[in-house]
Amino acid sequence: MSYFMVGAFFNFIDISNPLYKKIIIAATPFSVLLLYSDYEFIIPIAVGVIVFFIAFCIPIVKVKSSIGDLSYGIYIWHFPVIQMMMSMNEFSNPNSAIIKTLLIVLVLAYMSWHLLESKFLNNKGRVSHCVN
Repeated sequence: MSYFMVGAFFNFIDISNPLYKKIIIAATPFSVLLLYSDYEFIIPIAVGVIVFFIAFCIPIVKVKSSIGDLSYGIYIWHFPVIQMMMSMNEFSNPNSAIIKTLLIVLVLAYMSWHLLESKFLNNKGRVSHCVN
């Protein structure tokens, strides 16, 4: 719940104000260090700062169209994969688990896009007139 509340708080930050961007940029390296602190109440704030930095301070990266749009697949697959990894006790080594989880989710998202999502989107116009 604390991660959600930090995200909700960051929702009210006016990103068009350059001062807030400078504060986030300055706080990000410190936040990365705080991830390894013993003060557990600080970690959600540190994660929030890092996510805000990634979302609003890093330039958008163009992905080759041959890879596809993986965003929905990542959204759909991340939770089941994390739950599977937790049930297999993979998070005893968090760094290894994060890398494994990321790789599995990206592979599933790629397969999901190329085998399912793009096919349905290509047929979008054909089905809509039947429904009306």
